[in-house]
Amino acid sequence: MRFFRAASLAIILVSLMACSAFSGVRFVPDADKETPKSKGNVASEEFNDRLADVVGQDQPTTLSSMSAWLTQSNNSSYDSRGRVKASKKEQFENALKAMHDGQNGDAERLFLLVVDDAPELSGAWLNLGQVYRRLGRLEDANRALRRALDANENNVEIYNQLAIVVREQGLFVDAEALYLTALKRWPEHADMHRNLGILYELYSGKLDKALVHYERYLQLGDGTDTAVKHWVMDLKRRQ
Repeated sequence: MRFFRAASLAIILVSLMACSAFSGVRFVPDADKETPKSKGNVASEEFNDRLADVVGQDQPTTLSSMSAWLTQSNNSSYDSRGRVKASKKEQFENALKAMHDGQNGDAERLFLLVVDDAPELSGAWLNLGQVYRRLGRLEDANRALRRALDANENNVEIYNQLAIVVREQGLFVDAEALYLTALKRWPEHADMHRNLGILYELYSGKLDKALVHYERYLQLGDGTDTAVKHWVMDLKRRQ
């Protein structure tokens, strides 16, 4: 009787150890089961890593950098020397501070005041678009960024931000068109090549085109981006 009790305890102990060991196993999705139109055959963890590497997401535009993008006109926003007036500068900087502090509601309100008085300030529209994107208001972000583009089509970052927003809206063809339009004007913009490569790989399943743009990105840069090098190797392996 004592023997059977000991044997039973031993069996229970082994079973508990086996269950504990099994609970620590981490399931990794099979990359080959991902649909090309959604994640480009990339496992979910790596898919999220790729998105984190999209360049230009949520980068506030400062007034000093914005000044180079202004489409200036003779209105109350400028002084006699063509510079943004101090009152408008202070309003913009307050909005920028709210944006930096994550106070998106205040940032929205303040940037709206800026663009209401000075709709030609593309940097204010650009930042407003990023605020809307933070708030998940993609349609508003799209409209704001298109206003930024209307104010100044010579700002490459507007194309980049707008492409990100329309991609998040599921408008992959429109995002591709924005990237390609920008690259016609700025063919050596390395980060644009990388972002377009990500769009092709993860959303369109166009692996050959993704490879072309990843490799172009590495050529234009210093070639030390180990993440993109890994992506290139992975794409070549999957072809």
